[in-house]
Amino acid sequence: MSTLLAPAASLARLVPYHRAVFPRATLYHLWALMESQGATPLLFHGQQGPESMRGDLVAFTRMLEPVQGETHVLLVTRPESSDLEGFLWFDDVVGLGENAGTRAAFNVFYRRRFWGRPAREASSMALRYGFTVLGFSTIWGWTPWPAAARHAEAIGMQPVATLPGFSAGGRDLYMFRATREEVLDGH
Repeated sequence: MSTLLAPAASLARLVPYHRAVFPRATLYHLWALMESQGATPLLFHGQQGPESMRGDLVAFTRMLEPVQGETHVLLVTRPESSDLEGFLWFDDVVGLGENAGTRAAFNVFYRRRFWGRPAREASSMALRYGFTVLGFSTIWGWTPWPAAARHAEAIGMQPVATLPGFSAGGRDLYMFRATREEVLDGH
């Protein structure tokens, strides 16, 4: 496994997930990690259907393993360990393979012990991966959680809008965008 777009003194390592390469239970382990941290209801706040089914193992697997391959998952570890610290994924891909207008949504999950500088580094590396390897021109993110909104800003995503009361439970929904030029050229 190699480090993707990592700084010299890296705090994080990203490894692309490929179904045929990783052990059969990898997606289950990712889901179980989220469950153990109590994060499933937080990450799947926008899914439709009964609360008992939102973010369950079936919905989670369907989301990360679509038939067409529009979802790209990156596993996150520390450079000195193979312990899973979280994962990131791009989904809602539109225009892949086209020159202009290719966009994706950016999603993150980290263990609490990984929050802070290591998580920001991993997320920044993932944005660069999305632009340089996957070829996105724009990456979007949205969240009802103020801590996640601060994380998005800390990694260079630009606030675009706040939709008052739009999310589940009447929470505001914060929307962010990053463009290839902003991230790769530092604008």
